[in-house]
Amino acid sequence: SMDKTLGDLLADTEYDICENEWFAILFQLCFGLSVANKYYKFVHNDLHAGNWMMTKDKVIVMSDPWFSGWTGRR
Repeated sequence: SMDKTLGDLLADTEYDICENEWFAILFQLCFGLSVANKYYKFVHNDLHAGNWMMTKDKVIVMSDPWFSGWTGRR
């Protein structure tokens, strides 16, 4: 289940994101977008901290309502 958006985490003064966690977040975002673009020609033109969620297991997923219905078919 989803926990918080990246925007929520940035605004939360009690949540301390360490350097390694930032690297993991950026890697997941960049790698995920790269794969979506390469294999599905998907381009996200509204990328912001409010449409990316971090799960309780610290996995980054897209929470964009349009994307949630996307099948990934070419």
